[in-house]
Amino acid sequence: MLTIETEAQMTEAAAKEIVNVTTQIKTLLKTPEKKLTDYFKFCPCSMIFCAVMTVFCVFYILKFGGDPLIYVCLGVMLLTFVLALVMYRSVNRYKKLLIDKSGKVTVTFDEEGIDYDNHADRKLKLSWGGTAFIRVLKECIYVTPKDITSVMICLKKDYAESVLRFVNENNIDVRIIK
Repeated sequence: MLTIETEAQMTEAAAKEIVNVTTQIKTLLKTPEKKLTDYFKFCPCSMIFCAVMTVFCVFYILKFGGDPLIYVCLGVMLLTFVLALVMYRSVNRYKKLLIDKSGKVTVTFDEEGIDYDNHADRKLKLSWGGTAFIRVLKECIYVTPKDITSVMICLKKDYAESVLRFVNENNIDVRIIK
């Protein structure tokens, strides 16, 4: 059995990584090795592109007159800008929630599965049979469930070596992605 006691508070880099992983969980369940899209870079770039294209469409309309296709392009650019803005605000709100969250967390690994307890309002168990894979990234290690309605368990990368050693020593049949 391996017991890890840690604080729930995250660094900004770890919180960004967790947000990127959780927002792309459906894709990761299909292709676990897939490189993550960084929404904190993708959304602002999309908004800048849409703003430039909107200005281009407006100048085109002023210089050459209105063509129905240009109005459609203008509408698509404005809609894309709004969607990127909403996504950016959403991921930033989620990141802030993770950074502001604090408290003691206990994660216990045993032969049957993983027990997670935040000593406040959430206590859960994830069986090894319900685990899709364990993925180690730059800031954290993720125990990802097969079912999207279940909870993914995230730990700081400091614990990756002990978790992977526990999985290997106990011959637990779970896919590990580094």
